[in-house]
Amino acid sequence: VCGLWVGDGTTTHGENDKGSVHLDVWEHEKWIIPEIEIAVARVVKKYPHLISTRMVETPCFNPTSDGKKYRLTSAALYQIFANLGVDLKDKFNVPNFVLKGDRQTISSFLRTLYLSDGTVQGCKEITTASLC
Repeated sequence: VCGLWVGDGTTTHGENDKGSVHLDVWEHEKWIIPEIEIAVARVVKKYPHLISTRMVETPCFNPTSDGKKYRLTSAALYQIFANLGVDLKDKFNVPNFVLKGDRQTISSFLRTLYLSDGTVQGCKEITTASLC
């Protein structure tokens, strides 16, 4: 989920470390929305101790007013990311939990980053990856 935020997400910041993480999916990519919603719900369920006790949510995507994309907004993800040490003011710093993570953590981060903002091309001899 963090890779999606780095690739195609934004953050709004409020007072007292309150804020929201926004994940955007473009119209032509909306087929992936159910998978992302399940992943977000899984993260929120995994880290309830990092979320304000008054906050109960099941984040889901809604179409934006221009109809060109869908947006998921989550204050719970903001709190989880902040408590995991993610730099919410500069999303281009790879979080420590990724840098120090196991193979699954690193590959999940890269997979979702490339899914949201990159391409991977390959053949027998060479594989290339690029970020837009």
